[in-house]
Amino acid sequence: MSLSEETIFRFLLVTSILSVGVSFYHCSPDNCKLPECQCLSCDPPNGLNIAETPQFVLLSFDDAVTQNNFKFFTEIFSDGLKNPNDCLISATFYVSDELNTNYKLVETLFQDGNTISSHSSTHRFPQSWWITASETQLAAEFDGQRRVLALRGHIPYQKIMGMRIPFLQQGGNTPYRMAQSYRFKYDSSFVTGPNNHRGFLNYRPPWPFTLNHQPGRSVFPFICDIGPCPTESFPGLWEIPLVRMLGPNGQTCAMADGCKTTSATETYDFLMNNFQRHYNGNRAPFGINLHATWFERNPHALPALRRFLREMSTHKDVWVVGAEMLIDWARNPIPNRALSTHVPWKYARGCRRECDCK
Repeated sequence: MSLSEETIFRFLLVTSILSVGVSFYHCSPDNCKLPECQCLSCDPPNGLNIAETPQFVLLSFDDAVTQNNFKFFTEIFSDGLKNPNDCLISATFYVSDELNTNYKLVETLFQDGNTISSHSSTHRFPQSWWITASETQLAAEFDGQRRVLALRGHIPYQKIMGMRIPFLQQGGNTPYRMAQSYRFKYDSSFVTGPNNHRGFLNYRPPWPFTLNHQPGRSVFPFICDIGPCPTESFPGLWEIPLVRMLGPNGQTCAMADGCKTTSATETYDFLMNNFQRHYNGNRAPFGINLHATWFERNPHALPALRRFLREMSTHKDVWVVGAEMLIDWARNPIPNRALSTHVPWKYARGCRRECDCK
């Protein structure tokens, strides 16, 4: 068996494993119940069938928020696009300080309904530092940045619930011990998905899950493949994995700006093709994870993304939301037909000024 054939075989095996469950992953509905526990799975949670499952689109941006990149964010949301409940679409901003962030602009993003999360204070180099950093050092980075966001961005501390590790570089159990100690609700740093074109043929992406029950070593390379990965249990801590995307020339990327495109049409098709794999598949959340520098390097990317988001707003079962709203739904999954009248979402930031919330 060739290396590529072996890789494909292992991906198909793991997809089957996640669908039916096996003995080395000791998580089941008997020992894992919502809202505090969710097993790793490729199936929609709570027994929802595909037809009644909402398709979530998670648009996220990493790094500092500056006057230079804020203009791109303003343009992305300038169309006033809305979700099926008539409230504005939103994104997640994983914000690092880097001695460069404009916290007044972060406050504006938050007040407009977006999710603000911690991406560390320094985003320091080298990447290997994050492998060996101590729990105290990581607390200074992630909780320290959360406190700065709260203080200077005038965001309630308890509303900054998530984190993403720089470079998506895992550091074993230490980052998650820190996250649990400081009561973070979710992380979004696991990179998963095929790393070649053929691997996508029958691939079913995972849904968000909690770290109550760690998958065995036979599964982990495909759920968290920038090791060292955590091996301990962290009850109630959610993981929103970054699922790789397939680029126009067969390249793969966890961050969408890592796949090369050469025109607005090609970029739009790239986003749509990857979206359709989720939408016509198991409806696992579709992530578009970005650095705003994508728009600087590729002027065609911004109009393509805006066109894609306009298309999403025409679907009654597609929701462009931040991580905060996704976790809210994941803890209490309800069918798409019930989301339009879901009261907490009707009273979300950025909604009350735009829709009738009586």
